[in-house]
Amino acid sequence: SDIPAAAGEFNSLEVPIKGYVTDDSKLAYVKVEYEGKTKELSLVWDEEKKRHNFEDTLTFSKEGKHDIRFFAADIAGNKIDFNREIYIDITAPKLDIKYKEYTSSSSQKVTVTAADNYDALRLLVNGNEEINTFVDMGNVPVYKEFKKTKDITIPLESGANEVEFVLTDLVGHEVTKTITIHKVSGPKKPSINAVSDASKTITGKAATGAKVTITDNKKLKLTATASSGKYSIKLPSKLKAGTILYATTTDKKTGLVSAKTKITVKDKTAPGVPTVKEVSDKTQTVTGKTEAGAKVTVKAGKKTLGTATAKKNGTYSVKIKKQKADTALSVTAKDKAGNTSKVKKITVKKK
Repeated sequence: SDIPAAAGEFNSLEVPIKGYVTDDSKLAYVKVEYEGKTKELSLVWDEEKKRHNFEDTLTFSKEGKHDIRFFAADIAGNKIDFNREIYIDITAPKLDIKYKEYTSSSSQKVTVTAADNYDALRLLVNGNEEINTFVDMGNVPVYKEFKKTKDITIPLESGANEVEFVLTDLVGHEVTKTITIHKVSGPKKPSINAVSDASKTITGKAATGAKVTITDNKKLKLTATASSGKYSIKLPSKLKAGTILYATTTDKKTGLVSAKTKITVKDKTAPGVPTVKEVSDKTQTVTGKTEAGAKVTVKAGKKTLGTATAKKNGTYSVKIKKQKADTALSVTAKDKAGNTSKVKKITVKKK
């Protein structure tokens, strides 16, 4: 047979066959067998070439790999029998492209998934071959559900970048998709006004309409939309001094996120009034308890008698000279942020 050739590929269930038989004796029959059916072929004598020609169309019920068997015999009992493998594909391949429409980068990684019912696919991206499984399959395609995923880096120029994807399958079905990736400037990062452990809101500046997100990269995540170039976010509870906050803006149109603005929550809360144990005219060390790490100062009037730093458990011990009975002393605690407690007043007792 001339048609189909060995390993012929067809995009229709209607498969043409064409060929000829030469025999010095009279032919008894020429038949073809496919999908469990047998069909006798009509022959036309070609006087010029001295052969019997045949031509017909076979209708298959489904796509996939099929065998077509040709067999013939003459009246003398001579026989011939041969087989042709063919591949029918009536289903176009599928192409899925995952990408971001906007970016501020000079390139973008695009994830492409090509799928078909044969393991034979070729993908061109802007004319460049990115996938070719014809090479992998050799000369024998396999009829099965097939999927190939690949990350492709697309170089970008400022503005709109059109990218064309052309996917071709075993029999030439073609799927074309064009995407547009916009390379634009990213949004400006927001500003944040000072935040303390006494703050009830967080305020700052950002582009009008931009989404502002503030997080501590742990559990806290607050958002607001900037209006007239400003934003204000109410805190669900006061923040702990030393907490590091990060703020970003997200552009409403492009979805791009700005660089981070970093700020540390300031300590604006003064230590509580320190406790002081009894002081007598014999005392040379004033002791008590306050905020850990706070600097404790003991004064008599405006004169500083001594200072000390509270230990991790909050206890302190300040060395002083003996004071006369009935001397008025004042004790204060100042934390590392410079916040000073209210004054604890005591009177030196006589012993």
